[in-house]
Amino acid sequence: MPNFRYVLDRSSKKYVCPSCNKKRFVRYVDRETGNYLDGDYGRCDRSDNCGYFKSPKQDEIYFGIKFLSLVDYNSKAYRLTDENCNIHFVPKSMVLETEGREVWINEYFLKNSDIDYSAAQSKAVNKDGGFVSLTDFEPIPDPEPSFHQKEEIDKAMEAGADCNLAKYLKTKFSPELVDNAMEKYRSGATNLFWNNSTCFLQMDREQNIRAGKVMLYSKDNGRRIKEPYPHINWLHNKTAKEGGFNLNQCLFGLHLLENKTVAIVEWKRRT
Repeated sequence: MPNFRYVLDRSSKKYVCPSCNKKRFVRYVDRETGNYLDGDYGRCDRSDNCGYFKSPKQDEIYFGIKFLSLVDYNSKAYRLTDENCNIHFVPKSMVLETEGREVWINEYFLKNSDIDYSAAQSKAVNKDGGFVSLTDFEPIPDPEPSFHQKEEIDKAMEAGADCNLAKYLKTKFSPELVDNAMEKYRSGATNLFWNNSTCFLQMDREQNIRAGKVMLYSKDNGRRIKEPYPHINWLHNKTAKEGGFNLNQCLFGLHLLENKTVAIVEWKRRT
């Protein structure tokens, strides 16, 4: 790997973003001098609400996606299984390189995919054909994970109501079986983002609720609603103050694994 000169500052310092005017802006550092680059070079960590990003001599941006497996699916695509056991098919033309258990994928493709890259490291191919690495000088410890409180969950979830996914499943299985499965896997209905959507809670072995992934399904065919955009969001985007929740996911269903056999499947559900 080249010894890149410009990197994003990975200290806790944040500056005012030139785009959204929030103090969430991470600036570039010149490794040779230790000085910051001009004030507009950097990345706003409000990836959903702002997304400002400018790197030196920027042309194409790639994000590092950690994976469990990366299989040569055919001549044009890879089959990627990410750390949450989600499977994606990635065009080879969108892949810059792989490093160990990390693959660098073009931002253009990621923006139009279901791959979560909000917390990923990134690098840019500059106009001279070289790289500008956005990795740190030294790794920094992960922040302590945030947890959802019971009061938040009770307020967010629609007790006794069926989400669209449950309504569809009840056309294929008994209502009792579906209700038991939803309860067992800590899933249920919420209207936070879209009416009758499904919230999949991620509960760890200590019964801490680390995340709530919200997705909208069709009650007619049980498939996810992807038009006019993928209907996916996170519970903390509604319940937590901006910047006040450190998302640190665990496996969906982890709270059930203490005395169970582990089996990796394609997704939380099969459509």
